[in-house]
Amino acid sequence: MQEARSKRGQRVAFGELNRLSYLLPPAFVFLNIPGAPNSISGLSTVRTPVWECVYYLYTHGGSKMDYGSKKVAGTAIQMVLTESREEERILKKKFADVGIATAAVDYGGEFITSVKKIVERAVVAAKREGVIKETHIEEGAVAGATREALSQIVPKAVGLNVGGKIGVARYGDHISVAIFFGIGLLHLDEVAIGLGHRAIG
Repeated sequence: MQEARSKRGQRVAFGELNRLSYLLPPAFVFLNIPGAPNSISGLSTVRTPVWECVYYLYTHGGSKMDYGSKKVAGTAIQMVLTESREEERILKKKFADVGIATAAVDYGGEFITSVKKIVERAVVAAKREGVIKETHIEEGAVAGATREALSQIVPKAVGLNVGGKIGVARYGDHISVAIFFGIGLLHLDEVAIGLGHRAIG
């Protein structure tokens, strides 16, 4: 019932915005924006619905969304699920366009003896890609989030070899680290994912 009301409200809101767009003079409706819906050079005589204009601005960098911890964590997870450097590069560009800085690095080895190296690699990758600066606070945030992510993998990975990827994402004060590992168990590979988050002021 609540979802139905929400959808009805959205339809009403969009309807009102569309109605208002036709009241605007031509000069106010998307001028000289390449690729914008119904845009032409000079003063447009085609009325572009306001909600389409707003959507276009948000999806083409005209305005930056204010992302929270959930979006940043989801970004880190998407980075660790990439299967190639090219896919990594494409995703990094996509997220950079909306203001989210990302980094990813591969790792493999025996889990227990590798914990320190995994944390170090996450911090080094984050600094190299410009996700964080070389300060105690920001390095500590990545290290802490990485340790938190690793703690979620321990029950499956202890005593075994692991291989996979570490992903770091940041937007504003939010930093998330995701770890996605395949865990070697004879020929039956297990998988595990861990996620950590820190907020820095």
